[in-house]
Formats: sequence, structure tokens, C-alpha cells
Amino acid sequence: IPETMFLIPTFFRENVCALAQDHGLNSLIFYEPTENL
Repeated sequence: IPETMFLIPTFFRENVCALAQDHGLNSLIFYEPTENL
């Protein structure tokens, strides 16, 4: 069902955004050096 395939990624994205906001700058500081490498 296309509806299910659309709702799941949206729900997952919201959770990721919430986690990113909870961690704040700590996640940015941790991920940036990894991306540069």
C-alpha cells in the first residue's frame, strides 16, 4: 500500500529530527569530523 510506504518514512524522519534536536550541537561536533574524513 503506497500510503504505508509514505507514512513510515515520514514518521521515521520526525523521530530523527527529534533526536537531533535533543542531542543539539553534540551530534554536530561528533559527525562533522567523520564526514570530513
